[in-house]
Amino acid sequence: MERVSITERPDWREKAHEYGFNFHTMYGEPYWCEDAYYKLTLSQVEKLEEVTAELHQMCLKVVEKVIASDELMTKFRI
Repeated sequence: MERVSITERPDWREKAHEYGFNFHTMYGEPYWCEDAYYKLTLSQVEKLEEVTAELHQMCLKVVEKVIASDELMTKFRI
């Protein structure tokens, strides 16, 4: 992965509003960094997809465990 420095887009706040994303600034600070992006190789993207899918499955298993247990449902105040 490579971090590439760029010039902030001058109209990024307006574009965010145009697409309905009004949470682009918080406490006067930008919600995300506009002066860089990350360049990934195909193998890095595929690895991220793989581990993300694995994490998603782990989350689903935990949810199954919680909803099957009255004790856990109570503990999580569900």
